[in-house]
Amino acid sequence: MNSGLEAVKAKRVWFIHNYSIWGVSQDAEIDFLAVESVDTVSTILFGNQEIGSSLQEVAFENLTDHRGNNLPQQIDSPKVIPRSLSGQNIFIVGQESDTHFKIARNSDTTESVLCDLMIIEMGA
Repeated sequence: MNSGLEAVKAKRVWFIHNYSIWGVSQDAEIDFLAVESVDTVSTILFGNQEIGSSLQEVAFENLTDHRGNNLPQQIDSPKVIPRSLSGQNIFIVGQESDTHFKIARNSDTTESVLCDLMIIEMGA
């Protein structure tokens, strides 16, 4: 007898073929140092700022797998594995959330990069 428990506990996997990556992590990054003096107290401030960052944020619900199925709106502990089809570097930026992830390509090229995405539901 099959209780169906195996299907409930199974981890899901989706494969997306030929996904276009147009986002770049950053065009430039600057470090800055500032000194602020108020009365007799001086404060030194240090900062770092990305310039021209245009990350590509992808919601799972907007993706369709290679079989034509729409992905769910929420995936439990997802892991996204990108594979470049053109040899250009692509990477996941930060940590994937249950509803979306951020992806980018190298800024060496101005054209979009095609890739395959494998999305795995890791679960709890």
